[in-house]
Amino acid sequence: MNLDSHIVGAVAAVAAYILLLTTYFARTIKKYPKDRGIRFGSVAVIVFLSGMVIFRVPDLSGISHWILPALFVTELVLVPMSLFFLIAESAFDMRKWRRKKHVR
Repeated sequence: MNLDSHIVGAVAAVAAYILLLTTYFARTIKKYPKDRGIRFGSVAVIVFLSGMVIFRVPDLSGISHWILPALFVTELVLVPMSLFFLIAESAFDMRKWRRKKHVR
């Protein structure tokens, strides 16, 4: 197995970027523990950005053939779920506000 330095560097850069995004995700989970819309949305953004990084790094073309379709299929699930949770929580908050203000 021949590992060139530019391939190792590209893998290290992608791993560092994904680690940075994971840190962002952990921080978001701690800041918004009960908000599912924000949590699913942040996971969707992380998966999308990770896929774009893997797509843009030319040295990783070997794994992009099998990992990019998996990431973007995951996106097709995460984005509608995020939108559903954001709309559901907004409707719940609106109902709660209307009950509090006695508005019909």
